[in-house]
Amino acid sequence: MSGNMGQEAHHGITALSVSESGDYIAVGCQNGFYYIFDTWGNLLGSGNVPAAVVSLDIADTGELLVGSSAGYTFYTKEGDLISSYLSYPVRTVSMSSDGTSSLACSQRNLYINQGTSMVYQLEVSDGLPFGAVSSDGTLACAKAEESVYCFRNGALHKSYTIEKEVEHLFVSKDGKKVTFATNKDVGYIDTETGNISSKDLGLFIKTMTTSPDGCTTLLSTANQLIWFKNGSILSELPIDSICCLSLSEDGSLAAVGKEDGTLQVITPDGTLIAAYDFESSPVALEISQDYLTVCTDTSISVVQFFQKTRTDTHFYSIPSRRSLPLTSPFEEVWSLPVEHDARFFTADMDGDGLTEIVLKEGTTITLLDEHGALKTKRDLEIPFSRLFPIDTDGNNIPEICIGYNPPHFDFSVYDWRDESMKDYYFDSFKNITSQGSVIPFTALDSDNDGEPEIVATVWRSYVCDVRGVIALDYVSGAIEWFYHMGPGIWPSVIDDIDGDGAVEIVVGSVAPCNCEDDEEYPDCEASVTALSGTGEELWKVSMGYGFKRAQVCADDICEDEGEEIIGFGYEASWNWGKLFILSCHGEYLYDFEVDYSIFPGAVGDIDGDGTKEIVALDSRGYISVFAPDLKEKSKKLIGESITQNSQVYVNDINGDGTCEILLVVEKGLFILDKDLAVIWEKEFEDDIEVALTYFSGCKNTLLVLSDNLYAFSYKDTEGPCPLWEVTERTLTEEGTEYKKTAESSFTGGEYRTSRMYFERALDIFLNLEDQEMIDTVSERIAEVSAIIFKRDVKMGTIFLTVFDGGLCVVILYYWISKKRWYRLAEGVFLLSLPFLLGLSQVYYASGEYQSVFMRYAAPSLVISLIIVLRQKVYGSLRTMASILSGHKDMLVLSIVRSDGLYRVSVESIEEKFNPVKESREIVLSLERRKNIIRTVKLKMGVLNEFFSGHTSSSYAEKALKETGTVIYEHFIPEDFSDILKAKFLLLEVEDTEIPWELMYADNFFAVTYGISRRIVSTEAVNVRPYTRKGGRRALIISDPLENLPDAQTECEIVYKRLKQKMEVVLVEGCDANLQRIANQFGQGFDIIHFAGHVNGGLSLADGVMTPEEVKEFITGTPVVFVNGCKSEELARAFLLGGAMAYVGTVHPIHDRSAAEIAADFYDFSLQYQIGEALRRARDAHITKDLVWASLVMYGDPTLKLL
Repeated sequence: MSGNMGQEAHHGITALSVSESGDYIAVGCQNGFYYIFDTWGNLLGSGNVPAAVVSLDIADTGELLVGSSAGYTFYTKEGDLISSYLSYPVRTVSMSSDGTSSLACSQRNLYINQGTSMVYQLEVSDGLPFGAVSSDGTLACAKAEESVYCFRNGALHKSYTIEKEVEHLFVSKDGKKVTFATNKDVGYIDTETGNISSKDLGLFIKTMTTSPDGCTTLLSTANQLIWFKNGSILSELPIDSICCLSLSEDGSLAAVGKEDGTLQVITPDGTLIAAYDFESSPVALEISQDYLTVCTDTSISVVQFFQKTRTDTHFYSIPSRRSLPLTSPFEEVWSLPVEHDARFFTADMDGDGLTEIVLKEGTTITLLDEHGALKTKRDLEIPFSRLFPIDTDGNNIPEICIGYNPPHFDFSVYDWRDESMKDYYFDSFKNITSQGSVIPFTALDSDNDGEPEIVATVWRSYVCDVRGVIALDYVSGAIEWFYHMGPGIWPSVIDDIDGDGAVEIVVGSVAPCNCEDDEEYPDCEASVTALSGTGEELWKVSMGYGFKRAQVCADDICEDEGEEIIGFGYEASWNWGKLFILSCHGEYLYDFEVDYSIFPGAVGDIDGDGTKEIVALDSRGYISVFAPDLKEKSKKLIGESITQNSQVYVNDINGDGTCEILLVVEKGLFILDKDLAVIWEKEFEDDIEVALTYFSGCKNTLLVLSDNLYAFSYKDTEGPCPLWEVTERTLTEEGTEYKKTAESSFTGGEYRTSRMYFERALDIFLNLEDQEMIDTVSERIAEVSAIIFKRDVKMGTIFLTVFDGGLCVVILYYWISKKRWYRLAEGVFLLSLPFLLGLSQVYYASGEYQSVFMRYAAPSLVISLIIVLRQKVYGSLRTMASILSGHKDMLVLSIVRSDGLYRVSVESIEEKFNPVKESREIVLSLERRKNIIRTVKLKMGVLNEFFSGHTSSSYAEKALKETGTVIYEHFIPEDFSDILKAKFLLLEVEDTEIPWELMYADNFFAVTYGISRRIVSTEAVNVRPYTRKGGRRALIISDPLENLPDAQTECEIVYKRLKQKMEVVLVEGCDANLQRIANQFGQGFDIIHFAGHVNGGLSLADGVMTPEEVKEFITGTPVVFVNGCKSEELARAFLLGGAMAYVGTVHPIHDRSAAEIAADFYDFSLQYQIGEALRRARDAHITKDLVWASLVMYGDPTLKLL
């Protein structure tokens, strides 16, 4: 079995019918809807009846009979109503295969119909009658009361009294035999003789079915499956929980559905052919022709038994299903690397109902699932060149035929399931010195002995020797017949082309012209030949003499009898070509010859008009589409790369309802629409081989073998594919309901609610790509949005008017009562006026709202900004002037105490000397200064409490802002605030107990500037240079006294972060002694990080390294980070010793936050100047905790770590 052909998901499926021919499938649902599909899942028609569908039957013509509690109705295959009859609730309906006779059984009546007209009605008292009609329409039987009523020619023929209650009833296709079952009996009625026979099984019969000829009966009990043949028990198999059954036409296969959702296909002896799993227990199932149709309550699945026929049309019948999203890209789903000799095909090799990919690489065969994942891999340990699937033993599971390179006239058949290998040798062919091979292409039971024969071509190289078609016995390998030919054989068609019930073989040929004078097997005349299944020549049509080649396919493209043979002729020199159509008897219907070659293409309904077209390639580089009468409909120039090796496939791969053309040209793959426009293309590394297949979901998959094995598809759904008509109807109803609710809300003045529902409706119609509804709903959304916008503008105007009035009152209050001009209120008032002006104009405008708003608001906003920012603009102009004159983007803020007052000055760092430094005097009494310092210490004490866990973050942050505001307002002159515009700020201060970095004006100075302090000293800086031998290096000193476990954690975090960027030396605990640290200081590090105690110096394991010692030992220009108590002397020592910068903490903080901010500072130092690096580190942590507030930097903030 080749796996799922497709799944259509529904809701509440209640009935299933498959036409005898297998061409039509019908299902009915609980909601009264019915759907008609073809074999491949294409929806042909649908409709609904007033009540739930309880039974239905479909004829080979596609006509449908539907029964419900409201009566029964006839429909065409398109779902259109023919006639309808009201009645009591119907239990079952049945119809002959040609649709001419039918039966409907209601609670009180039996209705016999001829065509679609009721011709007989029988009233019965049984409330639950049921029945069936023979396939040929000669007999209708129904169980009612204690009788079985049989009708012929539209009238009651005879009734049979059955003593026990009949629960199951079936009629053979010729109407000669009725099979029934009671609670424990199975019985038969011979309708010609009237004889009744029965057999008591002694077991309760749960389900029952019969083969179409009535000879085979299959029934289930609580824990058995019993197989009857001509009234006798054939086998009894232990199977429990059976819920439904179906038999193949010859009764050799049974489909057994179980309550746990599993389904088995078995033979009478219990051999398991295949097993499938479904999401729920099957509701109904039917085997018809080569297909198994299975319904659960929510889905239909059609499984194709391994296809024994072959038409070579290159039309992949299973379409992709339409699904959401309707538009999605065709893209690579997965790919796998493969070896250069790889080959593949797709089939259900293990009988699980799922299509697998069979991949040959070297001597191995691999089974892959739809995702490219490995299922099984086996090494055959023999070199082979070809593999292809053929059901050689007739069990409907394909075996793998393995071919070998010439001169081997042998092949093997490998059974994947039992891992057996059967070899076939042809010693008679090996006596000839020429190379060649025997290539199987099908298996069929040509002599009706119950055993299939393998049919193969005999191919030879360019020598004068026999070629042809052979059939050999599957078991013994003996040749049963041999059809001899001179030219090479191209087997193309294995099908019943004339409709006589027997399979024919139609082959093309290639004429090598090596032995044109050979009397027995001349090889210079190409032809098309039809053979019977037993090797007799039925007809032969010559293509002429020369190096000609003919390839054929078969399809019913004309209205003539049977299938037509479509042929493509070409020549080795590409100077001759022929396109032709033959009848099933080998007569020309249409043909034409040209002076260029016509290469094989494909056949299918390209444009969806119901007529099949022929797609052909030619040596001029064109791809052309022809009507069935060979009139050219369209063509497109592809290029000279088209050869006889190019391939064409036809399939609706995107699910839009029309077919696409897949074109393979050397390394290129193209997808063309029905108008031959290229909609997708891709170039591969190597020549390609492709296969279309269906795995699951809604969309088909295109497999491409090149340098890799690729899978391409559209975006797909998981699980069974929802039927698009149901999806579309459901979404349309939902969207329409949203639109209706929106209109109702609009009428009620609930405009926002209305827009919400309109938008929901629009989302649905966008998904459905319903342009008419999209335009309609979009217009309504625009209309509602305009109303909402005008209302919002009105409310905004009113709010701003009231707000500005309130601001005027506040400003006047401060001016009159407090003699103070409230700048903040003034700024807000001025900035709101342009918006008020713009909104008022927009309210009265009829459109182009944005331009109207900008026209009025923008100019007035500029004026307002100039007024509000007049002082800042002035300060910015001064800053710009200083930059243009050589400013280094750094200001020096000096706050020096002298004689009871403070001198505050700001100086820019310029390239030239400025002879005058502007300053201001801040007069503070000694008492006032003490009060300020006392207040600062009190507020800063809150920071200690925060780090001790005794106060909240929000409270501590508030205290910091209050502290910073006090410092700023008392020490920074008002006019200085406008000129403090720089990236870096260097502090020259004397009161080191004041946290100058925390000054607050709109924001903390610490996160506004790259801020640092400068130490004033009479000593010279003594930099001890060193020679760098590698990259950057860092030294980490961790808790020398081993009593700060948090310091150890801090250093571990810093170590991990720095190690990713540079070489790091970590000195921990007692190893951090005076001698070791002195030695390390002398080695020249770029970063020194110390986490431990600071007590007049660095507290090490065996003593304190004093500031003087630090200054003496330090080498190079490191950035130093000391997480300990604040120490001005230690900072001075490191800086005088040559350190680039020193970062200390006001409070010792040893936790993850301290480590992270230090590590962030180091990271930023590798990218930015060190002042900016610390500012960024502070800014990154300002919302996390308050560690940033404890950091103090000394040094030039504009320097960068080299």
